[in-house]
Amino acid sequence: MIGVAVVYVLVGAGITGYASDAFSGLGLPAWTVTFVSVLVVLGFPIAMILGWAYDVTPAGVVRATGGPHDETDASDPAPDPGTVSASAHGEETDAEWTRIQDHLAKVLEAG
Repeated sequence: MIGVAVVYVLVGAGITGYASDAFSGLGLPAWTVTFVSVLVVLGFPIAMILGWAYDVTPAGVVRATGGPHDETDASDPAPDPGTVSASAHGEETDAEWTRIQDHLAKVLEAG
């Protein structure tokens, strides 16, 4: 998660610096740079939550495991996205969101 924070700060600083240079060259009002800076700051907690909940692996982005509230069965691998039919994809997405909401509710109750 520290890596996510470092990358986010570096990219955010770059975006803010680029916005400052580009927006002044385009003649945009000064508040637009402030707006971009506020968006970068507001995005930081979101990036931290996603960095805590998910890991980037050679197989792609997967849900993080090994936490104190982890109830998943490590022997049950994630389904291959190429094998999921288009009609089942919507149901799978709904199930994933339900699982995320349940997990966040448990974390908030425990916290």
